[in-house]
Amino acid sequence: MFNLLNSKEMQIADKQTIDNGTPSILLMERAGKAIFNKIKKYINKEDEVLIICSNGGNGGDGLVLARYLFNEHYNVKVYLIKNCGKEDFNINLLKFKGEIITSLNDSKPKYIVDAIFGVGLNKEINEPIKSIIEYINNSNAFVISVDIASGIDANNGLILGCAVKANVTYAIEEYKIGHFLNYGKDYNLKVELVKIGIKKPAKNYLKSLSLKDLKILFPKRNSLSNKGTYGHVAIIGGSKNYLGAPLISLTSEMALRMGVGYSTLCIPSSLKEIYCLKPLECTYKYFLDTDGYINFDKNSLDELLNYDAIALGMGIGISEEIYKIIKYLLQNYTHTLIIDADGLNTLAKFGVSVLKTKKCKVILTPHIGEFARLTNVSKDEILKNELEISEEFAMNFDCILCLKNNTTLITDGYNSYLNINALPSLAKAGSGDFLSGLILGLASKSEDLLFNVAASNFIFGLLSVEASKEIDENSLLITDLTKYISKVIRRIKDAK
Repeated sequence: MFNLLNSKEMQIADKQTIDNGTPSILLMERAGKAIFNKIKKYINKEDEVLIICSNGGNGGDGLVLARYLFNEHYNVKVYLIKNCGKEDFNINLLKFKGEIITSLNDSKPKYIVDAIFGVGLNKEINEPIKSIIEYINNSNAFVISVDIASGIDANNGLILGCAVKANVTYAIEEYKIGHFLNYGKDYNLKVELVKIGIKKPAKNYLKSLSLKDLKILFPKRNSLSNKGTYGHVAIIGGSKNYLGAPLISLTSEMALRMGVGYSTLCIPSSLKEIYCLKPLECTYKYFLDTDGYINFDKNSLDELLNYDAIALGMGIGISEEIYKIIKYLLQNYTHTLIIDADGLNTLAKFGVSVLKTKKCKVILTPHIGEFARLTNVSKDEILKNELEISEEFAMNFDCILCLKNNTTLITDGYNSYLNINALPSLAKAGSGDFLSGLILGLASKSEDLLFNVAASNFIFGLLSVEASKEIDENSLLITDLTKYISKVIRRIKDAK
């Protein structure tokens, strides 16, 4: 498990470290040297390295790196956007005895180091720096960014006018949220940490899981056990226009593959022949329906009240009848309820405030568009302030929010996780249904429900990584992921 910081948190950590006796110029020295130790492993001494520096702390790190390269006889040149800056920058500029060029036309680099802006950038980039970034991106050089690709907002991964496309980014001390949210992953293709001794204050930072964190979810099964030992879950979904046999059944199967003992499909009664025996291992409940759309059915719902977890909404349609089902479960069910897809859209249409009447634990799994409807906040505003808006919503409604995007944010309002390992191949029909099945299957695996939801997303990402070894990202179907589940669980069990 590791932390991800925003720009303010990183600046506070810097200041605290300096106030506690580590001079800022020493931190700059450590950063430049640490990056040198990284890149010297793959840069040949005859290959030209161009370091582009602005006049702030990031540029100072670049000048230290330049000095180490020059002193070790690498072919390094420096281009200064400004030749005077803060004291630490000026001192390191004087220490560099190598070549400083005044025109980018004077260099034909194989490597470019982007030491322009760090995590403090908070406004759009204009000329002349815009043209410099365009030069970097059009250079065909291997691009190395210091801390974060210049132009990417460290708080949300959005592009501030334009941004450097870095092949590798060396993050100073801690990963930044902007490395992974929104466009961050596309502009920081590979992110590696360099530790320089910055000590951050103790607090609940945004976290991301690692493989070994999940080992607790898959203990060896006891020989004296049965189906009931491992829980009973249900999925309520499907309708005439969204038959969902390949989707809803898939959701049920995912719960079973996560180790659940029983999985029950709850479907419109008139459609039972379509769903029958898909998959073979599921049991079924048939809800009253009208023309293929589920109606409120108290008797059927009462039969589910002792189940360990229920997922609702996949292909179910939007109606007052569905709202009645959601309301009844919220007020009568006492375990874990996952609301997805049309369940979320039903809440958005008929009233999200009903969540405050609940007796059960609730997990909401919207994508950005669905979350915008739930909150009446624009997509653009959510993308700018995803963590703050999500935490406020989860806290207000006392729920777990799993906000799906290219990186998925999981929060209960007090603690938050970001899943960073999913690939774009998952942008396919059925992806959300699959994830809901994983969440359903892991919902009761430990007492920490937030962790279980974060772990489900981590496994989802791992499945995409495993599948990518054999299936092109364009060709992947969500159903392809099922054959990699056992391999991923074994990887987790074997993690050191």
